[in-house]
Amino acid sequence: MAVLSALCYGAALPLSRLAYDHGSNPLTILTLRFLAIALVMGLWLRVTGMSFRAPPRGVLASALVGVCFVSVSGGTLMSVSYIPVNLTVLVFYTHPMMTLLVVSAMAKRRPGTAELTAVTLALLGVGLAIQVSFEHLNAVGIGFALLAAIGATTTFVVAARALPTVGTTLMSWYACSVAFVGGAAITLGMDAVAIPNTAFGIGLIAIIIAVFATAVVAMFVGVKLIGPVRSATLLCLEPITAIFVAVLVLGEHLKAGQWLGASLVGIAMLIASRRPAE
Repeated sequence: MAVLSALCYGAALPLSRLAYDHGSNPLTILTLRFLAIALVMGLWLRVTGMSFRAPPRGVLASALVGVCFVSVSGGTLMSVSYIPVNLTVLVFYTHPMMTLLVVSAMAKRRPGTAELTAVTLALLGVGLAIQVSFEHLNAVGIGFALLAAIGATTTFVVAARALPTVGTTLMSWYACSVAFVGGAAITLGMDAVAIPNTAFGIGLIAIIIAVFATAVVAMFVGVKLIGPVRSATLLCLEPITAIFVAVLVLGEHLKAGQWLGASLVGIAMLIASRRPAE
């Protein structure tokens, strides 16, 4: 499920880029996709007769995940205003290492060799695949990217602890409802509402929402099934997926270094997919 989540997240990026060409923008898409997920999850809870209630700690945890969703999106959007996109992506994908260190500290253990190897290979692979450059460093941009990484780390750690009592559907509803409120406040505050001006653009928005909803739910299921560290590591497949989709959709081309990076991420995926020794 974590791999499915990564594939969907990755596919949403180049599709969003196409939507921008048809009159939309990142903040509008961000807000609409959280609204759609909240509505769908709420409808599902109602139709199936499931309760909207959860233990207070579960509600707080889910709300915190929603805040983290906004910090991830907001942090990356602000970061690219100061530093190149590929550098933002690299800094953001330090979150699997952060997740490993936090989980290990909470469990009062050292990170496992396989875990460290997978996380390190994944980070190196992402750096090569996106052809990162350190020529345009900016402390503010790095700070915003780190904020996004911390938000992702917190999401994995908090979700892993709360999902057994809250459940995937209810957490998705709470988290995306909070994220929608945050996203709407930012979008309206910046007067950044931009609905696509073509039928094709509106169709793209619908596809992006469906893909993103699948990614969010699959991520929560993955965290519940295999834990935060392995899920975070497997999500490093996201930028690789985005690159390959861009090749197919936008006509871009891969260089040798990018193929090497994709291979390293693939090896990391294989290591992370293995069941840990009992």
